[in-house]
Amino acid sequence: MPLQIVERGMMDQCCSRRGLSRAAVVLTVVACAGIIVGALIHMLSGNGEMVQRTKSATQMRAIALAAYTKVKSEQDGLLDFSFDILIGEEYLTESMLDSPLGDVSDGRGDYWAYPNPVDMDGTDVPAQLIILYDRAAYETCDRIPVCFLNGRCGHVELVEFEALIATPPNGGVDYDLPVRGR
Repeated sequence: MPLQIVERGMMDQCCSRRGLSRAAVVLTVVACAGIIVGALIHMLSGNGEMVQRTKSATQMRAIALAAYTKVKSEQDGLLDFSFDILIGEEYLTESMLDSPLGDVSDGRGDYWAYPNPVDMDGTDVPAQLIILYDRAAYETCDRIPVCFLNGRCGHVELVEFEALIATPPNGGVDYDLPVRGR
């Protein structure tokens, strides 16, 4: 009990020095708590997008691995990202082609894959060639999950992604970009 009296006395002292009522102090504390909770919700919703982008990059890594596995098993040296073939030969399932970030509004698929077979036995295989990207992320996010021919998958800033697709070895390829800002 003495502790409560001390706390009450401290609050009374604080209020009387500043000319505030107890109700004003309580409302101020509640308002501060509301601001903190709002900020936490905002931070957590941003992290939710980051989690979805990370899931997407992991899913694309699995898609790339399926295509690389097909190259090794067929021993023809051609890396082909034809989703229909990869699904038909059971290297992928259709659900692996659904982005965790949702459907693209144009209905043309959540993931884009490099449209031409790549000769992996060739001596001039460009490591920075983009082989997969998440179209749903391009449509809605500022960081885009991407996989490169060298096997690296991760997130790149939108500005960096747009610079990458405009320069060799990626320039001149149709990336089937969706309209941003759905």
